[in-house]
Amino acid sequence: MDWADDIDSAWLDGVTTVGVTSGASVPEVLVRGVLERLAECGYDIVQPVTTANETLVFALPRELRSPR
Repeated sequence: MDWADDIDSAWLDGVTTVGVTSGASVPEVLVRGVLERLAECGYDIVQPVTTANETLVFALPRELRSPR
């Protein structure tokens, strides 16, 4: 789904728990919109879960680095 308004409350009939995940490039405002829509459907308790802590750091290509 692309937008919070895409959520059909009928999908949630009989559902007790809903999981939400998103990619790193998804704007926070869209994630918040989904959480707000779910709250309207009665899913107003949010429990953040961390599944991974990413620590990768990539160096800039040589062509973009400052000369020393």
